[in-house]
Amino acid sequence: MPRLCTKHEYPFGLVRVLRWTAGSGPVFRRLPEPARVFIVEGSLQASDAEGAFTLVPGDAAILSSTTLQNDAPVGDTVILEFVFDNDPAAAEHAVMKGESVGWVEIAQWYDAEGQPVSTRDQAGSVTIPGIARSDVLLYVVRGRMRRFEDEHVFEVSAGDSIREAQGGSGYWEVFEDAEVVATDAPAAR
Repeated sequence: MPRLCTKHEYPFGLVRVLRWTAGSGPVFRRLPEPARVFIVEGSLQASDAEGAFTLVPGDAAILSSTTLQNDAPVGDTVILEFVFDNDPAAAEHAVMKGESVGWVEIAQWYDAEGQPVSTRDQAGSVTIPGIARSDVLLYVVRGRMRRFEDEHVFEVSAGDSIREAQGGSGYWEVFEDAEVVATDAPAAR
């Protein structure tokens, strides 16, 4: 079991943060449902119907019925899981290696079967206003920022999760270097 597990729930899904601290023993996680996974810290071996593979920091994956483990971790291990109520029961298997994904302006985009996961580093700036084309769940890995969405203002920092609502108009004001992991919710069926 992780030393610390936090869950951020939304009407259509959740963000789960699983953290094992250095010296707390082996890391073992069985994904009970299809999930989009992002590795923040640590190295994990995984196996599923597609075979065995390794995930390292910066890697993203879309997995179902998968076991993630490290019998002898060095340092902390942090896994982000994004789970949506309307994800297909048999999620497509996809592993996206962070080292092979290109940067576009300030974002590193991973895309598999229309299910994007991204991470951004933004140095103290303001983003261009836009309208969210889908619901987006975001987890702040590091940094502090403010979200202006319609008439609402949300201030978030490392460890927080936030939703960009579909159809909402807004922008971000970033106070310090930040890393954010985000994924779009699947289209409603």
